[in-house]
Amino acid sequence: MPTRMIEDLFSQRTRNSISRIRSIRQDLSFEQLKIYYQEAGLTLNDKFAANLELLTEDSVYNYTAYLLADQNGNSVQVAKYAGTDRVDLLESKDYGFCCLVKTCKMILDRLEAVENRVINQITPKERIDRPYWDTVALREAVINAIIHNDYATELVPKFEIFTDRLEITSAAIKDNPTVSYRAIGKMLSINQSALEKHMNALKKKGVLKRIGGTRGHWEIIIEKGE
Repeated sequence: MPTRMIEDLFSQRTRNSISRIRSIRQDLSFEQLKIYYQEAGLTLNDKFAANLELLTEDSVYNYTAYLLADQNGNSVQVAKYAGTDRVDLLESKDYGFCCLVKTCKMILDRLEAVENRVINQITPKERIDRPYWDTVALREAVINAIIHNDYATELVPKFEIFTDRLEITSAAIKDNPTVSYRAIGKMLSINQSALEKHMNALKKKGVLKRIGGTRGHWEIIIEKGE
């Protein structure tokens, strides 16, 4: 069997779903998750763990439950640099150790409210105000990177802010940037058509790029406006 074929088959293997991985802790609480459900007008009943598939086949909390619990050991790093490379680090901060939904909200608050400043452009006809990054593309990229990350690898997403762009690294493609749609879908245990829909939306917005066709690789990038 050719080496390329072996590599392709290996990249498309079905990895452990986090729904089948036992949580390293079983003394979990979900008050933060309940608050977000209440804000959405929903209520979690006594059987929410089973309804949300937070239990393994042995009826113990799985890794999904661990990620959504009030306390866990996962954090997401946001780093900011002074230039267009990683030579001069200005700040590095971890967000997390709490419900993944709360972590996502904290990162969005940081990027949208603090980093996504408005650019003012004065023209002969009018004043044009626009943010550094497209707001919709930013939210989609952040949420997709966090929600669709392959946590079975025990890796978490990373966000890096440069003077000209925002780079997002997600474990779904970090280890294998040449990974196919099919392989990503298997890694994340989600339907391939749904995955393609999300990724095509990101490609149209210039957030996700496929370099080199079917034998190329993926890049996630959000450039700042001029």
